[in-house]
Amino acid sequence: MTRTLVAIIPAVALLILLPSLPGAQPPVLSVSFGAVAVPTVQPAALKFTLGNPDALSQLSGLQFSVALPSGMLVATPNGLNSTCPNSMITAASGSGSITLSGATLAAGGSCTFAVNVAAATTGVYIVTTSFVAANESTAGASASATIFAGEAFQVHTFANLIVPGFGAFRAGSGYIDSTNAGALGSDPFGPGLGNHIGGICVNVYAFDEGEEEIACCQCLVNPNAAVHLNGSDIVQNSLTGEIQSNITVKLLATIPGPSLNTPGVNTQGAFTGQSCNAAYLGYGVVPANLAPGMRAWAVTAHTLPTSSTAFGVTESEFSQATLSQGELISITQRCAFIVGNGGGAGQCAGCTDGVLGATKR
Repeated sequence: MTRTLVAIIPAVALLILLPSLPGAQPPVLSVSFGAVAVPTVQPAALKFTLGNPDALSQLSGLQFSVALPSGMLVATPNGLNSTCPNSMITAASGSGSITLSGATLAAGGSCTFAVNVAAATTGVYIVTTSFVAANESTAGASASATIFAGEAFQVHTFANLIVPGFGAFRAGSGYIDSTNAGALGSDPFGPGLGNHIGGICVNVYAFDEGEEEIACCQCLVNPNAAVHLNGSDIVQNSLTGEIQSNITVKLLATIPGPSLNTPGVNTQGAFTGQSCNAAYLGYGVVPANLAPGMRAWAVTAHTLPTSSTAFGVTESEFSQATLSQGELISITQRCAFIVGNGGGAGQCAGCTDGVLGATKR
């Protein structure tokens, strides 16, 4: 019996001393857009970042794929650029898919590649990747990014709001006419009858020539409503008290929320919120909070070659623009400063019902 026990004990010890070796840490993938919102059909950069968190092991054969959401395709040209070693990237212009395969990452290394995509119709688009496979590890987690495509962010400049010797120049100059095209639906029996549906917040941010934000406000605009705001009212109620003759106005359309501190979410639901707040400081406005359907026109005055005192009047649409994350943070945080420190100054006098066109006011 003693000899038999001696033969068994070393075998058990051998099993304990030689456990199975763990594999490398799985790759890490992140994806992001270069903007929060872009006009439809305008290309937006979609950036992928691959990382190898393992400080000891190389990862090889990395691969993943992306099926773009309906309505979004790889742009023409696709703008492909990559720093991923040994990779094969497929992103054909006009296609709805993006793939990477064969990439290699040194221990602790990372790489990026970017592709331009574009959306043909207005909406919120969520791009989600597959898991990330590698030869030396288990699969890494998928990643996603969100962008709004449409008319949510618009800009226009206003000149000659003040005419020397005349004070604020109101007649035919410097005002904003806006409406809500009803992209989110509308009240079935008119405003106030039944649950409210389809209103949007038109948030207004005004800047002087030195890039200082001088005023901000917000208007709840129901579907098919017509709303008017005087540019001269904006400049006469600035935070600094200085009246500006030339300003830039940026409009941001958001979903009304249940409270001033909570923007609504674009889920194509009933949209029964009624609260608008141009200063969502700290509340993190994201693409899903942006609203479709905003239409806006600007009336501006300009000098005539035949007179030094008479002005011509031009009515034109606001221009759709790209909204970066930095711009979104900047305009909302500066608005929060104005609201918190202006004591009533620096805020718009308000939006009134009705629009009369370029020469009627």
